[in-house]
Amino acid sequence: MKKYLGWLITHSLFIAMLISILWDPHKLTWQFKYSAYVAVGFLCLILSLNPLKLIFPRWVLIHRLNRYRQEIGVSVFSYALIHVLCVVIGSGSLASWLSLAQYPPFVSVMLVSMPIFFILAVTSTQFSKMKLGFKNWKRLHRLVYVAEAGVIFHLWMVGQSTLVTVLFLPLVVVQLLRWGIHAKSNSAIH
Repeated sequence: MKKYLGWLITHSLFIAMLISILWDPHKLTWQFKYSAYVAVGFLCLILSLNPLKLIFPRWVLIHRLNRYRQEIGVSVFSYALIHVLCVVIGSGSLASWLSLAQYPPFVSVMLVSMPIFFILAVTSTQFSKMKLGFKNWKRLHRLVYVAEAGVIFHLWMVGQSTLVTVLFLPLVVVQLLRWGIHAKSNSAIH
């Protein structure tokens, strides 16, 4: 059971949202809104784990959360998928949904972020690491930063600039601190 605890914790709300969408697809208000918030929250969490681990190497909580990187990363895709599903169902028809393709926030997510999140979710296994080789796997998973840019653009365009500032600005600061520490340690070696 302990092996699946991370999946249970990160995906229990996903299952509840999916069941509620299947139960009554005409009432999507809370699923639409909160699936986006949870996806963005998990994205910020997964992107902050490595920098925080380097900045605060003795924090036990960060090391414990880092054990669940796979579950957290896949949950970003899962909740983003629920959000997209709500848009598809809420648009009423395939033609209406396709007309959204002209809307820039939609394009940034559907043509950039979601395909990347899908690829990262599918390749988030030990088998993929082994088949691709760790260096190639890591290079592939760095695409998350491109997906992050698509999400930031999407949020900004739909009027969520406060959310972008509150969640992503600290993430940028943490990343810059990590790069500073990394550069300092590399210069000390040479």
